[in-house]
Amino acid sequence: MRNEHAVQPFLAPIASLMPRIVAANFTHEILGRDWMIQNVVAGIPAAEGLNAPPRSEWGSFFAQLGTIARQVHDVTGPHFGPVEAPWFSCWSEAVVTLFQNTAADLEDAGLDARDVRDVTAAAEKHRAVLDEATEPKLLSGDLWTIH
Repeated sequence: MRNEHAVQPFLAPIASLMPRIVAANFTHEILGRDWMIQNVVAGIPAAEGLNAPPRSEWGSFFAQLGTIARQVHDVTGPHFGPVEAPWFSCWSEAVVTLFQNTAADLEDAGLDARDVRDVTAAAEKHRAVLDEATEPKLLSGDLWTIH
């Protein structure tokens, strides 16, 4: 949620496609947790709209989604990693740290993290390949349609 709030200035070119943040509070003084209120964007939720036409007609929806994703991914930034923090000087640091933290979270919850540890080792071994990405770009991990 804090990243979503922090990224707003970077998304100004597509602000009309996104909900506007009406209020946000990260102090935990009001509700005891982070919270954010956004306006409702006009349109039909994807889960509703995609159930109406046959699957063969979904192409235009996903073409639009792809166009929006391209606009998001064209946004550059000053560092690698989450917009809010932590920041990294190279892509491999951001990726390896993400996997290490994910594995630690799984293990803290008493879950098996072996495959995430394997992916972490692969990322560490191939840092040079990851670091071929030299310009930080905004990546959306939130493009889903509830299908």
